[in-house]
Amino acid sequence: MKGDKTKLLRGDGADPEVFVEVAEILEVGDITISRETYDDTTFDSPDGYEEIGGGKKKVEPIDLKVKYKQDATTAALLRADMDSDTPTNYQIHWPDVPPTKKQIKALVTKVVMSTPQHENVTETFTFTPSGKIIPVA
Repeated sequence: MKGDKTKLLRGDGADPEVFVEVAEILEVGDITISRETYDDTTFDSPDGYEEIGGGKKKVEPIDLKVKYKQDATTAALLRADMDSDTPTNYQIHWPDVPPTKKQIKALVTKVVMSTPQHENVTETFTFTPSGKIIPVA
């Protein structure tokens, strides 16, 4: 699957929620789900090896490098999310067939602007998810 034409959509928070395309994603950083562990070793542990137990799962922060649609209003919404203390719902739509669509609830925790000399200006947003990644039908 190629990443060309992958889209970022932002939810409006209403019920039912409406998602609007904010930007084309040029690059999606690794999407990593991790799990905490804790020491569950007992004194009678076989052969003296550490034993672990499973803790909470976590979606690690995701970096998305984007270029905006022509509409500057939608770009302003995404930048304003950096100042919000409330997680927002976002969707990533990949261009494969059938389409892969994922939704995350996240805070924007970092914004980096790049200005290459011979290419379009881009911004990379770090989204720190709250909860799990949800497949979208």
